[in-house]
Amino acid sequence: MYRLRKLWSVRTHAKCAVVVWAFALQAASAAAPANVGAPRLWQVSNQKYSLPDIKLLGAGGAAKPLARALDDGRPTVMTFMYSSCVTVCPIVNQTLVQFEQMLGAERAKVNTVSISIDPTHDTVQKLAQHAKGSGATGSFYTSEPAASEAVQKAFNVWRGGDKMNHQAVFLIKTPGAQGWVRVDGLITPSELMKIYRNVLAARSI
Repeated sequence: MYRLRKLWSVRTHAKCAVVVWAFALQAASAAAPANVGAPRLWQVSNQKYSLPDIKLLGAGGAAKPLARALDDGRPTVMTFMYSSCVTVCPIVNQTLVQFEQMLGAERAKVNTVSISIDPTHDTVQKLAQHAKGSGATGSFYTSEPAASEAVQKAFNVWRGGDKMNHQAVFLIKTPGAQGWVRVDGLITPSELMKIYRNVLAARSI
């Protein structure tokens, strides 16, 4: 019983720390004057990727080719995660949730995607449970281990299979574009929305 209480306490404190971190990040960003020039916690780049011919497994259990999951005719906003993460992933997920909320009536016109980097743990059943409790309304995918490694390498997020070394990243693409806009680092929902709007305005990179 003591060990269970101790484990619950550690997890609870970890989740609280994530919430405090997320709110502090957003508050600092909102409070900083635009002309101060404070260093950002994120950076944007234009990238081109070759997609491997693999299939992803949706939270509902259906298999879907990676290319189709990421290009269904709508702009795509994608990130990587794993359900047991208590550090970076909850912050990224909350950013995605608030981004979806900010879209309002446009929500159905955007393809938001979260891909697990821990397929051994994130079975279809585990992922479905996580997706239900995440608050995000987009698509969640897992895959076989070899496919997971391939997609991580394709998008340059592979860290030798060490999920604890996972970093925050968002990837944005419009239909017909030849490349992706990549955002590395912690970013607020309003900052993500601004970049998304800029990508839509440019249409392609």
